[in-house]
Parts: sequence; C-alpha cells; structure tokens
Amino acid sequence: MDTNVHAKIMKMLADILEISEEEISLDSSLFDDLGLESVDMLALHFRIEKEFGITISTDELWNFDDEDSENGFIVDDKLTDAGLQEIKKQFSFTDVSAFESGMPLFDLYSLITPKLIGDFVLTKLQ
Repeated sequence: MDTNVHAKIMKMLADILEISEEEISLDSSLFDDLGLESVDMLALHFRIEKEFGITISTDELWNFDDEDSENGFIVDDKLTDAGLQEIKKQFSFTDVSAFESGMPLFDLYSLITPKLIGDFVLTKLQ
C-alpha cells in the first residue's frame, strides 16, 4: 500500500469536510463516520483527478443506477449475487469481504473508505 496516496486522500477529505486529519482513519466510512455528502464526493473526485493526473469516469466508482437494475445487479434496492460478483470483479484491487448478496443499496455506500479510494487511485496510476 502506498501510504503517500492514502495520506493525500485523507488530507483532501479533511480539507473538503473542514475537519482535522486526525479525525480520519483509513477505515473511516466516508458517509457514515465522516458525514460526506454527494457534493463532497464530487469535490473529492475532482481533487483526485487534479492531484494525481488521472481521469475517473462516473461509472467507475460507486455509481449504482438504473443500468445496474437492468443488469440484475440491484433488485428491490438490494445487491444480488450477480451484483456481488460484479463488485468483486470491479474492485479486485481491495478487500470486498464486507459486501454481501442481499445487502441494501444504502449499506454499500457505508463501505466506502479512504483506503478503498486510495487503493482505487493506485490502480489508476499503474
């Protein structure tokens, strides 16, 4: 794990949320623990692209939408077995053992952490 990338992500989060970096750990849930909102996620997205010189498409990172319902990944706002397999494939760079079939869609967002975001960035830099 490249701690420099993860440290930069945590600094960005602290700046966006106007909190101390000490309040953020690698395993903090961005939404549950830190109170990140969708507008904050957009700010983080743009800062990551600028800082690391990468492009992140909107469907690469945590964008569950109608297409996922059409693909059978999300049914009745819950992750299906097919959706779980897609997450394992899409996020093979990090530990996704906390994800479970049948998990409510809202709970998926609670699993987004600075570590996951940093790991994602590292894969984009390779």
